[in-house]
Amino acid sequence: MFVYTVFPFWVLAFGLKRNYDIWLLFTCLLFTFSTTAYASMLLFLVFWVLYKRNFQIFFYACGLMVIVCAVLQMDRFQHLLDSLYDFTFGNKLGGQSSSSESRGKDFVNHISFWANLNGWSQALGIGFGYVRSGDYFSTLMLNNGIIGFLVFSWFVLRNMFLSIPIKLVSIGYKLGLVMVFLILMTTVPEFAYPSFWIYLALGFVLERLDVPRKTSGKQTTVHPSKSVTLVIANNEKVAVSTV
Repeated sequence: MFVYTVFPFWVLAFGLKRNYDIWLLFTCLLFTFSTTAYASMLLFLVFWVLYKRNFQIFFYACGLMVIVCAVLQMDRFQHLLDSLYDFTFGNKLGGQSSSSESRGKDFVNHISFWANLNGWSQALGIGFGYVRSGDYFSTLMLNNGIIGFLVFSWFVLRNMFLSIPIKLVSIGYKLGLVMVFLILMTTVPEFAYPSFWIYLALGFVLERLDVPRKTSGKQTTVHPSKSVTLVIANNEKVAVSTV
């Protein structure tokens, strides 16, 4: 739940260039010891490095990994390394973790139950709130059917088409949206967490950002939601219609 709440805002912080928030949320996510957090962070960081073409970070990351691995190979840290690996990855990937085992069984049981329903129930579900699985995909499919899944997915992912004026902020917001949607569908059965809806609403706020543009000594502030542009020149404000 913590990863589901924090992760999209961590991604958005990259677009907003808020270094303090980036490192603060990174530290919080790092100490969750969550497989979902680490996998999501790895996917995002690989994309971000490739997009920004800042390949030096790979050398720093490799150097840090070499140092950490060298330290953990010492006898006094070996047991700690084994315990952390088993707790975070080994038991979950091997199906020995109670969390991954229960989620896997719930997913199979709910999808099997949905597959044996009649056509109308498969399309519309058996009713909202009847079933709660370990992930929102199987929960939504059984409660609301294929139509409910498609409607909910459209409602969330339509924010991908918002015209956020600042490119880097737009990429950060939309990438965070995709990641939180995937986290919701695969690991979290809760759709009503306030952070999720705050993040959705935040897209419409970002779409109305005032964007300063400089043209030949003049600074133009564009209001995307308004039909008037303020042109600032020689300390005088002149209202100019954008139509």
